[in-house]
Amino acid sequence: MPLKRTEITAESREEARRLLALYRKGGHDQALEAEVTNDVVKHGFTPRGRPRLAGSTNGNPPILFFDTDVYPDVSA
Repeated sequence: MPLKRTEITAESREEARRLLALYRKGGHDQALEAEVTNDVVKHGFTPRGRPRLAGSTNGNPPILFFDTDVYPDVSA
């Protein structure tokens, strides 16, 4: 199944840690997921499910990586 990776810059390390902990416990951040979904659609893909937090960088500010399952055909 094709995946679209989206990178979102966190506001701070504390925010990145909070989001990682939230997703590890099975929670979701609706505003962040909406931002990821909008990016996927902006690039011409149709999301097939919810975005999943795949990890983060250790930089300052941290970058969060989200993977979203997409349909294989690109919309025009």
